[in-house]
Amino acid sequence: MKPSKQNRAEISVSQHKMYSGPVPDPDSLAKYEQISPGFADRILKMAEKEQEERIVTQRQVIEAEKEFNFRELNNFKRGQIFALIAVFLIVLMCIYAFNLGYGKEARDIAIAVIASVAGIFITGRFFSKSKSTGKGQGD
Repeated sequence: MKPSKQNRAEISVSQHKMYSGPVPDPDSLAKYEQISPGFADRILKMAEKEQEERIVTQRQVIEAEKEFNFRELNNFKRGQIFALIAVFLIVLMCIYAFNLGYGKEARDIAIAVIASVAGIFITGRFFSKSKSTGKGQGD
């Protein structure tokens, strides 16, 4: 007779626990409390204090970003106002030069100013788009 083949199967059971967070899982917390009474309470207080400090820090960061954005917007508006005043003064000077008989020179200055302002607006839009998308020089 031939020996019969026996099918053997091995079953392996494993358990893996994973816990993430500022406070240990309840089982570990109970074990800490057994080792040293009051230790679990100290751990909870430490986690609460850390959370409060994180919230305060996040509020400070948000307030600093708001202030920075507010100042940046004010600087942008101020720049636009000064640019408008400068262009207006140059237009007045071109009109005055035209009335004095310097028509070609007034026209050339007016064209140069218009081209410069248009160029500034075009490049300003390009840089503001690249700044908002995170792309720009050095990337």
